[in-house]
Amino acid sequence: MSVTEKTRTFLAVTALEEFWDISQPMLFLGDWCVSHAKKATIENLDTEVLRSPFSDGDKDAAYDYIACVSEKLLSNIAIWLNQIHGTNHTLRYWRIVLEPFLLHYVIIVYNRFCYLKKAYALYPDISTIGLALTSYVTPRNTAEFEYFAAESDHWNLQLFTQLSSIYFKEPISYKSHMGDIDVRRQKEIFSKNSFPKKTIKQKIIQWYVRWRGRSIVDIFNYHHGFIQSNTYLLFLWSKFRILPVIPPVNALVAPWIKMEFDLSAREQIAKLPAEDNFSRLVLETLKINMPVNMIETYHAEVKNCEKRFPYHPGVIVVAAWLGDDLLQFWAANEVENGALLVTVQHGGGTDFDKFCLDGLDSKLSDKHISWGWKYEGNVVPASSTRISSSEMKLKRKLQKTEKNKILWVTTRFSTYSSYRECFTGHAQQVYADGQIQFYEALRAGFLQQIEMRLYPGSPHYYYYKKNFPGLNVSLPNHHSSFFDQLCSARIFIGDNANTTFTYAMAFNIPTILFWNKILWKVPKMAEPCFNVLRQVGIFYDSPKPAAKMLNKIVDDPWAWWYSEPVQSARKSYCESFARTSPGWLKEWRNLLLGFSNNREKIVLDRDVAV
Repeated sequence: MSVTEKTRTFLAVTALEEFWDISQPMLFLGDWCVSHAKKATIENLDTEVLRSPFSDGDKDAAYDYIACVSEKLLSNIAIWLNQIHGTNHTLRYWRIVLEPFLLHYVIIVYNRFCYLKKAYALYPDISTIGLALTSYVTPRNTAEFEYFAAESDHWNLQLFTQLSSIYFKEPISYKSHMGDIDVRRQKEIFSKNSFPKKTIKQKIIQWYVRWRGRSIVDIFNYHHGFIQSNTYLLFLWSKFRILPVIPPVNALVAPWIKMEFDLSAREQIAKLPAEDNFSRLVLETLKINMPVNMIETYHAEVKNCEKRFPYHPGVIVVAAWLGDDLLQFWAANEVENGALLVTVQHGGGTDFDKFCLDGLDSKLSDKHISWGWKYEGNVVPASSTRISSSEMKLKRKLQKTEKNKILWVTTRFSTYSSYRECFTGHAQQVYADGQIQFYEALRAGFLQQIEMRLYPGSPHYYYYKKNFPGLNVSLPNHHSSFFDQLCSARIFIGDNANTTFTYAMAFNIPTILFWNKILWKVPKMAEPCFNVLRQVGIFYDSPKPAAKMLNKIVDDPWAWWYSEPVQSARKSYCESFARTSPGWLKEWRNLLLGFSNNREKIVLDRDVAV
């Protein structure tokens, strides 16, 4: 594969080879076109990969613009949805229902648009092959859209085709594509029965909530720290006011049926008010890409969520809920009728990062419970339920398990840019380059002690086996196996800002962290804490110094780790970002009952009707 200054005459926007023209000098629009497996097949072709338009860009300015566009579009779309559905819901209702999709969608369109804009600016006469209109697909709900946007060659080709046709230049030709892999994935997701019969527990909870009314606090997705025994204790200690809600099995899935699209309604989307050309482009593409359950099956979705959640509590507590449309529909309706919405931080590397969709939690909720930090007005710091319950559960295992390995925990990026990496050039390559630099700076004598844990389901296993010889590379099937590996680790290595390193810090395991600030930017509110972690040798901004530190302490990490400055820095970090407490259950009981007792006062500042 060559990288030259020569003119490129064909633009390949996808990894689908039937949409390439190898007879011409090709420009690949992005890294997603050329996977590790395909690099060998194009080695002798005349190709070049476009440099990301965001390599030197201002991520903050880009995100602020996108947030502004999304906010203005949300207001107009909310009015329109009320009109076509014959409803009079408030803006807050539609914010809870629609914004998790809309903000993500605007981010995706902006990212794909900027790539095309740069390609056509460099080569105005370049041509491409587009996807035929008859092959277009529409996501059924937010969860399916998120899968399409992150992993689907078919859907991303569809979006690139839309953007090219509407804003830049028509493709020279169009081809049909069945999207076999995507269809199999859809059938896997949507072929099961969504609503199995209610269990006896569900019927009892439904009756009890109906009897106690708005004085009840319901906890959803309670596996995020609220294991079964903990929920029973909360139920008892709250005098039967806090209880878990048990949704039916397979709650996220929907029947596999052929959809009839309301084309007249969808055409109206493009006619909604827009302040600039990009906003207009978003609306034009939404005609096809707005999820079906927001338009055609909206009323059926409302009925379905009533079947799934036949409860009317005073306080709703949720974690990791964005993208679960049925839960969002139900929560929006309950909030509109006086319930209090409380969201809970569910990851150590997400809630203080505005580039992650999870930052919506505090915006959508009345109160947002963090793992210790206090940033905005509605954020309430508390002990992390996930870390506290895991610590209690694993305490004996942590003490008894032999510490015989160095655990290096990695992550992965989606095939197509999504969320945070939409504003970062060549994220997967930048990440992999940092890993190589760290590996090459290690002493050879202890490589066999390192277990590199890949992200569950990662497609890069063979890449790591080839490029990191000597390491034990593991590809787990499930996230839960992480704790078994963590309990046997004498040193934890983290090369990303995701949640895993917070467990290592909270469990007091010797930890060395490094990541590229282009990929994960330490927020201003956390900078003082991370500066102290730098000073004591826990955190590094580049891989080579981190590797030198591991070389230095590998034989006796505890002498360094248990020193007073290091422990002081660790405790300071955990207090703000991974707080735990032996009495965390009672702390949460008092916190949730406090919300319930003050519900009417808290809900006074609500969005007015649209």
